[in-house]
Parts: sequence; C-alpha cells; structure tokens
Amino acid sequence: MRSSGAPRPHQRSPTGPTGEKGERGEKGEKGETGATGPTGAPGETGGAGAKGATGATGPTGEKGPTGEKGPTGTEAVYNTIGTQPTGAHQVIGEIKTSASGTATVKLTGSAAFTSGTSYQCAAAYTGGQTGTAVPTITSKIANEFTLKGDDSTTLQFICVGN
Repeated sequence: MRSSGAPRPHQRSPTGPTGEKGERGEKGEKGETGATGPTGAPGETGGAGAKGATGATGPTGEKGPTGEKGPTGTEAVYNTIGTQPTGAHQVIGEIKTSASGTATVKLTGSAAFTSGTSYQCAAAYTGGQTGTAVPTITSKIANEFTLKGDDSTTLQFICVGN
C-alpha cells in the first residue's frame, strides 16, 4: 500500500517553479505560398491626361486637274447711291470721223441701251492725238449716238448706263 502522500501513477505531480526563459531558436524554413485571393473592386477613374504634342504635317496632296474656263466677267456699274442699275453695262470703242468731223456709232445687240437718256458717254482723241475741237456726243438714242471732233481723226469712247 502506498502512503496517502505519494502521488498515484495516474495523477500529476505538483508543478514546481518556472525556470528562466531560454534563448530564441533558429528561424524555420519558409512555408508554401498560399492560394491567390479574389480580385478587388475597380478603383475610381483617373483624371484626363495632358494633351499630347501636335503631330507632323502630312505631305501635300497631288495637284488636281484644271477646271474649265469660266465666262468673261464684266465691270460692275453703280449709281451715286451705291446700287447697281438693272441691265447696267459699258460700251467702248473707237471710230474715225468723216471729212466733216462727225461719226455715227451704232449700238447693236447687248451694246444697245434702253433709251437715249439711260446712258452717258465720254470721248477723246486716240493715241496721244490732240485736236482743235473738243470731242462731243450728240443725238443720243437707245441704239446710236453721234460723235463730233476734228475732221478725219480717230476718236475713242466709253458709254455707261442701262
């Protein structure tokens, strides 16, 4: 029999005082990498970036074909208030006077005016010629007028109106 003070085999012995802490042991080997975690939520959209540099100018294209020739233009005619009279046009030319110093100018087709009072004319000697008589315009009607100057000289004229 055992004495009552002795520990029984299935009982623990009383714990004694804790000893001092020992030195730290060596670092163990790295463990295996774990599985990849789930993808996180998308982040906020960032601000616009700076404008990029302008690119180089491209090459000049080939020259296109020449277009058709347009109609001959005309000089615009205006009255003193800056509007264009309907049907306004100009007529220019030159004519030689007769032995009596007169010449009748015939205006045909688009050169004709609407009346003798719808146009004005001016005349001068051609090619630097000078005369004794000042050239004058008389007997104006819609489709003709008469010039008067020195005998057998050439006069140039311009008429403007509608």
